[in-house]
Amino acid sequence: MTTVAPSIRREYGSLTHPAAASICAAVTRCCRAACGSTVKALVLTGSMARNEASFVPQGTGWKALGDAEFLLVVPRPTSRAFQLNLHRDIDRALISAKIHCDVTISSSTIRGLEQMKPRIFSYELRTMGRVVWGDPGILSRIPNFSATEIERADAWEMLSNRMIEYLETVAETSKGADHSQFEQYRAIKLVLDAATSFLVFTGDYVPSYRGRSERISALAKLPPPEGTPLELREFARIVAECTSLKLVPSAGVRWLNETTREMTVDYARRLWLWELALLTQSSANMGRQAILRSFAKLQPRPQRFIAWLRVLRRRRFDDWKSWPLWLHQSMIGSPRLLIYGAAAELFFAERNDAFPPKLCSDWLRRLLPLHVSQKCASAWEQLARDVSYNYRELLVS
Repeated sequence: MTTVAPSIRREYGSLTHPAAASICAAVTRCCRAACGSTVKALVLTGSMARNEASFVPQGTGWKALGDAEFLLVVPRPTSRAFQLNLHRDIDRALISAKIHCDVTISSSTIRGLEQMKPRIFSYELRTMGRVVWGDPGILSRIPNFSATEIERADAWEMLSNRMIEYLETVAETSKGADHSQFEQYRAIKLVLDAATSFLVFTGDYVPSYRGRSERISALAKLPPPEGTPLELREFARIVAECTSLKLVPSAGVRWLNETTREMTVDYARRLWLWELALLTQSSANMGRQAILRSFAKLQPRPQRFIAWLRVLRRRRFDDWKSWPLWLHQSMIGSPRLLIYGAAAELFFAERNDAFPPKLCSDWLRRLLPLHVSQKCASAWEQLARDVSYNYRELLVS
């Protein structure tokens, strides 16, 4: 029987929610069973590592409203088949523990840690990550950069990701208590990471929801940064409310009201455009697509080539008929940027907007690398699901 070293057990024994410790224990067992002695370390990161995860009761167990993020440090990169099998084993272990939680496991080599760039993920991993198995000093391999060195483009990408995830819930036609709760949670995450993104751009980023809420409130008492597209006092109020709901989630008694949710979407739209304009040194009046094209021109060609090469490796010969399309799209931008462009058109549109069928097909042909055939109630829902499919297949999984 495998035992856990006492010094490592304390790393997740100090987690304040019992479900979080149970998740760490289950993931540790599954990773060690799958990798054996080759595991250099298993690290918990994200909100769960900061004791800021959201759990609600579900039957006799628990449901995590977000996910649990882990980094597996191994001698060589893992295959997609390995990751699928590992996730299957973890899902089974969590079901046995009566815990419903999506688990995300990325992998890295030690060399990969040493080459990490100044981004939100790597900064939070180094400063807030918890080694739940293996070398307790592994995180010191990550370069020691400051919060003010985090790349602004990374913050804009984070906001774009939250916008897509919010679109996913809005596009679902099935309703019910669970879906309503999940949609509310995604709205809260949209606000909180809009705050994260904003603070990176102003040079005030801190790695916790509590700290970010306090920082936004402090900024709201000062003259706003030049060109800020937000009313900071109102934004600070919404961020504080969402922080409270994130850290002490309700089982459905108290959530954001409709007016506040509409304001969160509006603030996300303003920030997304403002940040993109700053990244390209453009005027927000140019329009979304024009600024995106300017951003695409700033992408180094080798970086764009590597991104498309990953698509070819992942899809292999499954989509060989799409190769001519991908070649054309590669001249426009990276897969990530194309998906963000399609998502922005939806996010800036109203839910009931009637998209002409031809326009809908043109967007799919020009912007989305992968096409799926789905019958939806509206062109908006069709596009939202296609964007979600591309996001999950190419940017997340």
